[in-house]
Amino acid sequence: MSGLDWSVIPGSSCWRQGDVVAKHFRAQADCPAGGTAQQMFRREAECLLALQSSRFTPDVLGVNWEQMVVYMEWCGPVLAERIDLLPAGWQGQLAVLSGELQCAKVRYGDAKLENLCVRDGRLQLIDFGRAYIFGTHEPTAWVQEHARGDMDLMVAAVERALVAA
Repeated sequence: MSGLDWSVIPGSSCWRQGDVVAKHFRAQADCPAGGTAQQMFRREAECLLALQSSRFTPDVLGVNWEQMVVYMEWCGPVLAERIDLLPAGWQGQLAVLSGELQCAKVRYGDAKLENLCVRDGRLQLIDFGRAYIFGTHEPTAWVQEHARGDMDLMVAAVERALVAA
């Protein structure tokens, strides 16, 4: 990203400026097995747009389809680094999110604490590059294998982190 006001978010292909995050897809290294940067970008953008009514996914502020950049709201600290921020009622939030994913026909496929943030007492699911919309996108073999029971896997990951904390 150009401009002095943007800062790189460590360990990601994202830049942050205030409450805005820009996720740029450009390197094959950013892609899951079997996908291209273009496929990953398209899946991420379309899945996030399909979930715009959710309180548990980032609001999309804009998409630059030519440069493969998704602009979205910042979702807070990553839960893997700040398990102390886990909100009361987190199980209910994940249950609602699971229903929203099902209604939007989104199969997530990357359930881990590193993809769950907390902002204003709400969980926020991020990183939809491996997700797909059932019946719209052609999922990679990796996604097909890992997209089953996403929220059950997320609950188990949170519970393991709580025990370890």
